[in-house]
Amino acid sequence: MSISHLYKITNKITGEYYVGKHNGWTQKTNKNQLYWGSGIRITNLVKKYGKENFTYKILCYGTPEYIFELEQKYVSIDLVEQDNLCLNLTIGGQGVGYHTKESKDKLRLARAKQIMPAEMYERTSKIMSSLIWMNDGKKSYRIKPSKVQESVNDGFVYGRLTPYIDDKYKEKRKLSAIKQWQKIKNDNMVKI
Repeated sequence: MSISHLYKITNKITGEYYVGKHNGWTQKTNKNQLYWGSGIRITNLVKKYGKENFTYKILCYGTPEYIFELEQKYVSIDLVEQDNLCLNLTIGGQGVGYHTKESKDKLRLARAKQIMPAEMYERTSKIMSSLIWMNDGKKSYRIKPSKVQESVNDGFVYGRLTPYIDDKYKEKRKLSAIKQWQKIKNDNMVKI
């Protein structure tokens, strides 16, 4: 019989925590290494603070199916959205894939910080959001505000040649979201 467990990893310094599931009786993997979660935020924090500053507590043992159900109940939408110490970005369960707006924002920021330090990310984000879309009739460019007049003098006009998100893309995303919510409702993961 296959066995899994529900665990909670807690940062001793910040109090932040991550709840997840793992196969087996212990924290060890099949490569005899210690498992520290698969969430992007927890893995980054373990790297930042060091494994010695975290606790790994096994909350419950059971069959994989039972543990999936427990994780689904424990890591709820309310927990993910309202508890600032919770490092989980999605609700629990077997590959649910549901992201709230807040969890998408957390995930975006966590991914960006993997690539560059937080200060650099904030600076780059500020610069990119200040750029203005212009085109020369053939190609679209992002122009610094200080170069707009020069670009206008060179024959550039405001705007993009093609919309960033067209109707076809919007419809595809809408259908994907409807399908995902239908799966969540059918599996009784969220009461609506």
